[in-house]
Amino acid sequence: MCLKSAAIAISRFDYGDSGNSKKTNQSGREALHRTDMKTTETTAGTLHHSRSRLATKEEARNLDREATEIIKTMKTGWLSLGLVVKKMIETRAFEQLGFTSMRAWMESRLREQTASAYQALRAVRALDGIPISQLERIGTRNAQVIARLPEKERRSNEWIARPRTYQSDS
Repeated sequence: MCLKSAAIAISRFDYGDSGNSKKTNQSGREALHRTDMKTTETTAGTLHHSRSRLATKEEARNLDREATEIIKTMKTGWLSLGLVVKKMIETRAFEQLGFTSMRAWMESRLREQTASAYQALRAVRALDGIPISQLERIGTRNAQVIARLPEKERRSNEWIARPRTYQSDS
């Protein structure tokens, strides 16, 4: 079944649209069932609509823990990316991968995230010398703002502590 047919079947099933006949609605339910079975069997990473039961207390705690871990990872992703890109440049690792320049590597491998990588690199370079434990407390946007400050100001503890106080980067 093609993706479009599956989407129509799901839509009709979710909204009670009978299509042209009872037979269409039945085939839609069958397609939905086949699609869900196929999705579950092929990959756990595929998005699909589900009508799940209510979560247990343990499942709720696990989902809560997972969500907060993802947020922590997202918040410090700029730092990880910036450090990796900086090391790729310093060690010229892109050449070992067959690229003639860092820009060529970034455009090929990072694609639409190239601008984000440049911003992360700029922030890491501007904040060089500040302990990583302090940098992990600030998010992407705050790192970019702090990186634009004059050097004396951006290295002050006041600016590193401030994003945690305002929580504007959550």
